[in-house]
Amino acid sequence: MKILHIAPYLTINSKPEFTRNKTGFGYMVYDIARSVGEMAEVEVVASDVRYKEFGQGGVRFLGVSYGEMLRNLFRCVPLGVLFSLLKKYKMPRGAALRLVYYWLLSGYISRVITEGRYDIVHVHGCGFFTEIWMQVCRRLGQKFIVTLHGLNSFSDTVSLNAAGKQYERDFLQRVANGEIPITVISSGMKHIIEKTFGMKDCANIKVVCNSFSFGECLSSGKKRTGSTIRELNNIPPGGKILLYVGNISVRKNQQQMVDAYALLPDHIRKNTWVLFCGRPSQDGSFERAVKESPFENHLVLCGIVKKEAIAAYYKEADGVVLLSIAEGFGLSLIEGMHFGVPCAMFTDMDAFEDIYDSCAVVPIADRDNAAVASAIGKLLETSWDKATIKSYSQKFENGAMAHNYIDVYTKLKQNELL
Repeated sequence: MKILHIAPYLTINSKPEFTRNKTGFGYMVYDIARSVGEMAEVEVVASDVRYKEFGQGGVRFLGVSYGEMLRNLFRCVPLGVLFSLLKKYKMPRGAALRLVYYWLLSGYISRVITEGRYDIVHVHGCGFFTEIWMQVCRRLGQKFIVTLHGLNSFSDTVSLNAAGKQYERDFLQRVANGEIPITVISSGMKHIIEKTFGMKDCANIKVVCNSFSFGECLSSGKKRTGSTIRELNNIPPGGKILLYVGNISVRKNQQQMVDAYALLPDHIRKNTWVLFCGRPSQDGSFERAVKESPFENHLVLCGIVKKEAIAAYYKEADGVVLLSIAEGFGLSLIEGMHFGVPCAMFTDMDAFEDIYDSCAVVPIADRDNAAVASAIGKLLETSWDKATIKSYSQKFENGAMAHNYIDVYTKLKQNELL
């Protein structure tokens, strides 16, 4: 089986041109391509990156350049597709210019698909670029599937312009009508789509959960300085460590962790440190809130932690907490499980159904600070079986994810999804 993955970008630490966007999406798309590449022939186009063709991780990355765009202009989808989108969606100037760029690139994508003879084209993400790539595939009679790595039009905390959110809603309506085959990364996402559009068990929506990967992580569990995470952050040997992994933002909801921490019983709070790992907030408001907290010494701002170093944090953690307002999956939770670390999460998060097991997860039914504090207390005071948690985490390994994608490709190839 031969698969072409198309994504705006991927994150590859060893390639400078692929490190501009270090995001969970970027790392995950790379992990998906690599894992599927162990079972099938995989090629990738990263549409928003200019780079020369290369091979890595068993995957062939097809180059993208302005020269290729110009040489294949005659293959572009009809201009009517571009004008129709520009007319229907009142998008900001920047979004309109990006759409024009994708239209110009459509000729090259058409050539790649024509010459590549792929069984399936796998598009990552939902945006105006998705529409262009779907139009290319339909013109060529190419089977394709789209993976949604999150829902952006259901939350005010997601920074996406109104035109982009409206396109996603229109796209999902077509999915609900059975016109487009997609995969989503959590059962909750599937349920939201079905409920929103009044459908039941859409056969063309498949759930393939994300996986974790620590292929490039440190094996020693120590920072490059030789100091352990406890030593670097002045945490005593008997102190408890909670990890909150994710870029600081309203959507990731780190502020509620700070508020709930203040409600912990004294004997728990005095012996517990919360490490926030992620890019600082854009306006500095969260950092100011931490500095103004009477418990500032126990709330540690670690800043950006490189993927190859994050394993060291999980290895020393006693628990992982994620309280996101909007979250497609919750990768940090299963990453912690890989090291036998339990976690706490809200029951209304999209991936709760997929991630939850009493052996590893403390559920939080209410989104108030008292409920969060109670769950954190339980997380820290329960005696967990690390071996059992590690065993449970195997369902989220790359190999399992790859098998699930191959199964979806096979069904699509056999016309079982539409």
